[in-house]
Amino acid sequence: MRRPGSNALTTRLSCALAAMAALIPGMGVAREAAPQSVTASEAPVGWVRSAEAAARELSTWLEEESEAAARVRAYLHAARPVDGQPAPPLLLKVWIDDEGLVDRLEFTPFAHEEVNADLRAAVLGRRLAPPPPDMLSPLRIAVELTPKPEPEPAI
Repeated sequence: MRRPGSNALTTRLSCALAAMAALIPGMGVAREAAPQSVTASEAPVGWVRSAEAAARELSTWLEEESEAAARVRAYLHAARPVDGQPAPPLLLKVWIDDEGLVDRLEFTPFAHEEVNADLRAAVLGRRLAPPPPDMLSPLRIAVELTPKPEPEPAI
């Protein structure tokens, strides 16, 4: 085992790579289960590319028309501090197994357990491109809700 633990809305999700936990001192977990980390500038290019691809795919999953993804978007949309402004980013820790399966997901829980379950349903058990064999885990990804521009009224 390589890693521990196994739009009706007028919004769009943009998923930005916040950072890979493996690249933040004290956050990575290596194969040998000894804490290790590297700075982002020291990370192998393959790790960075893999993390960026995972962030794009995760964003796609949360933009889908599935009921679970739609409820997560609606919840984040309602949590915006001001209309027209993005909601605070949703920080996710994502573990990906050797075959690319998302087998673990951690995040600060929402006040409503249904939204927690919806987020897990939208992400867990889905497949990404397999990460490089030596890549540290988990990935830390920030998902931001950005309002879509309102259409101009027809005159």
